[in-house]
Amino acid sequence: MIAGPFDSLADAIVRQMSLQLEDMRHNGECSLLLGIIRAHASLADRVSKSQETLSVARKRAGAILTVSRPKPQADPGLLQRTQKALEETQDAIQKTQQNIALLESQLKDITTKSANKDELRRAALALADKENASREELVELYHSISGVHWDQPDLGYVLSEEIAKPIRFSSCVDATNQLWEMINM
Repeated sequence: MIAGPFDSLADAIVRQMSLQLEDMRHNGECSLLLGIIRAHASLADRVSKSQETLSVARKRAGAILTVSRPKPQADPGLLQRTQKALEETQDAIQKTQQNIALLESQLKDITTKSANKDELRRAALALADKENASREELVELYHSISGVHWDQPDLGYVLSEEIAKPIRFSSCVDATNQLWEMINM
């Protein structure tokens, strides 16, 4: 293969594209496309400058020639490498989209589970409140049947199976003593 003036440029472009591909793997897809566009523009600029230099040299030599714009000889490997890089980019984008979809479904599952836990907790608290309310109703019913009313908050009542009426007490010691007296009777 004959080395042309654009071989080093093509190699530089390939190196730059491989760096950009690595950047794309870390979510730099736009920078890869921007690099390809810049490389194409740079290559077109160099071709036009080379043609201008060639035209000036021919005029100085006395040859009057019309210079037609030659097609740049593209490296077939460059096109293949570019195509391969684009395919890898598309594959990486598809994998990223799949990962995003998977993460979104996991987030939805976690949100649903969290909502279910909150709902279960609220239901358990509501059930506990209902149980406490029913206990309070039973206590109130007992008090209304037994005639024991909590009219003095500083006094307590002890009810026993052996004792028909409630015992009023102002301290634990007093209540215990009253119970023992009634049991020993």
